[in-house]
Amino acid sequence: MKRRIAVKVWDVLEIAQALDGSLSAGNHGLEQEVRFIEVMEVPEVEEWATEGLLVITNFYSVKDNPERRLDIISGLIEKKAAGIVIKVGRFVEKLPNELIELADRHDFPIITIPKWVAYIDLLTPLYGLLRQEGDASADNNALHSFKDMIFNSVEEALEYLSATLNGGSVYIEDVQGLLLYSSGRFYRDPWRKTGMVFSPPTHSEYQDNLRRWKDRILRDDHFYIYLPGKLSRLIIPLYTRQEIFAFIHLPFHNQTLMNSLSKKSIEAIQHKLYETVMSELIEMQKHCMSRVDEFKRAISNHSNLKAKVILYFKENQKLPLGSSRVVDYDCMLQKKWLDLLDQIPNVEQSFIFEKEDMYVLLILSELRSMEEIVEDVSNIADHFPVPDIYVGISPVFYHFNELDAKVKAVTNMMDFGREYYPDNKIYSYYQLGIYEFFIKLSQDSSAREYAQQILGPLESEGDPELLETLIMYLQENGNASRAAEKLYIHRRTMTNRLLKIKSLLNMDLDNSNHIFILQFCLKIKRVNEQ
Repeated sequence: MKRRIAVKVWDVLEIAQALDGSLSAGNHGLEQEVRFIEVMEVPEVEEWATEGLLVITNFYSVKDNPERRLDIISGLIEKKAAGIVIKVGRFVEKLPNELIELADRHDFPIITIPKWVAYIDLLTPLYGLLRQEGDASADNNALHSFKDMIFNSVEEALEYLSATLNGGSVYIEDVQGLLLYSSGRFYRDPWRKTGMVFSPPTHSEYQDNLRRWKDRILRDDHFYIYLPGKLSRLIIPLYTRQEIFAFIHLPFHNQTLMNSLSKKSIEAIQHKLYETVMSELIEMQKHCMSRVDEFKRAISNHSNLKAKVILYFKENQKLPLGSSRVVDYDCMLQKKWLDLLDQIPNVEQSFIFEKEDMYVLLILSELRSMEEIVEDVSNIADHFPVPDIYVGISPVFYHFNELDAKVKAVTNMMDFGREYYPDNKIYSYYQLGIYEFFIKLSQDSSAREYAQQILGPLESEGDPELLETLIMYLQENGNASRAAEKLYIHRRTMTNRLLKIKSLLNMDLDNSNHIFILQFCLKIKRVNEQ
C-alpha cells in the first residue's frame, strides 16, 4: 500500500507565493493538513465544510456583506477546516482587520492571491500534491460536489474541471465541431490545435467522428463515449429537448485517473455544465437585446457630448458559424468582443451596431489622444476572438449626428490603409499619413471636379483598359516593362497605350509634376468610388 504523505497548508502557501500570493493571517496554523479542496461561490459554508478542507474563493457571493464574511471564517474555524485562499482586488479590495484578528486568534491560515491569478494556476499543483499523497478519492470528491457549485461563467466551470482532472484543456464544441467554450489556457491536442472561438477541429476525420459519436450515443443510449489511444478522452453530450447540441471534451493523460471516474462524477459534470451553458446562453441573448435598446437610447441623447470613437473590425476571412437552434453564435461573438473592449481604459459604454462588417461605438469617460487609443487597441489585439482581423479607428467626435459621416470615413480609411500599408493590422487617422488628406479632400466638390476634368478624357474614350494601364504604370513607378508583365500584355501594346494616354490627357508621363497630378486625381477618384 502506498505510504500517505500529508499535504500541509505551508505547501499551499509555497504555491501561492509563486503566484505573488502571501500569508495574511494564521501563521501558527501552517501545519494544518489539507485533505480536500473546494472552490466556494455560495455563502452556506456551514452546510458543507469538513475537517481538513481548504477553501478557495473570491467572496463574490458575499461581496456586499462584510459581516457574512466574518461568519464564514468563524464557521470554517468551528468545522476545523485547514484554511482559506482569498482572491483580492476584484470583489474584496482588502481584508478587514477584524477578519485577520479572528483568524490569528484561532491559528486559522488565510492566504491571499491577486485577482489576476486564475484558479487553474493554483488548483493544478494542489491537486497534483493530493494525488501524490495517494488519496485517489480527492478527484471524485471534488467532482461529486461539482453539480452543487456556482460558477460565474462556463469558462470558470471548465477551468475548475481542468484543474481537478489533469490540468489540460477542457472544452465544449457544438455538434459541427465548432469551439464554443474552453478552459483558461488552451493546450494543443490530437483533436484540435487552436482554442479560437468557432474554430473547427484539426483532426483529419473530425466530421466522420462527430457523426459516429452522435449516432452511437442516440442508438445505444450512452451518456458518454470513452476514446482510448491518441485521443484519450471522454466525450459527454449536452442535450436539450432530446437533441444533442454540444459535446464536452475531457482529454486525459493519466489512465488511472480516467479509470477512477465514477458514473456519478460524469453525470455531475454533464448536469452542471448543461445548467451553466443554458443559463449563460439565455442571459447572453437578453444582454444582446438590451444592448440594442441601449444603443437606440444613446444615439437619441443629443446632449451627450462626451468623446466618441468608432472602431471598424474587418475579418480577412469570415468565421464559419454553426446552425444550432440552441446557440446564438452572433450574440456569443458580440459578447466576447464587448468583454474584450471593456478592457480599454476610460470606456464608459461600447455598442456593436453593425453585424456584416462590425462597427463598434466607444463612448469615453474622458478624452484620450489618438496615439493612446491606437496603443489601447494594440494592447488587446493578441486577444481578439477571431483570427486575421483588421481594425480601423475613426477620429474622435462628440455629436451623434456625425455618426454616419465617421462610419463612412473609417470605412474609406480602412480600404486605403489595406492597399497602401498591407502589413499593418490597425489603421487610424493618426497613423494614416498623407492618405488622411485624400479622405478629407474627397468630400470637397472642387477637388472632385478637378479630378474629373483631368481624367475625364480617358473615361470619355470608352476604353477602360486605358485607365487600368495608367494606374498600373504609375504603381510600377514608370517601369513600362514591369507594368506590361502585370497586365499580361505585349511590351509594344503597352507602348501604344501610353502614347494614346499622353495624347488624350495632354500629360508628359516623364514629368514629375504631371505624375503628381495624375496620382492625386486617381486617389481622389478611388475614394469617391468607395
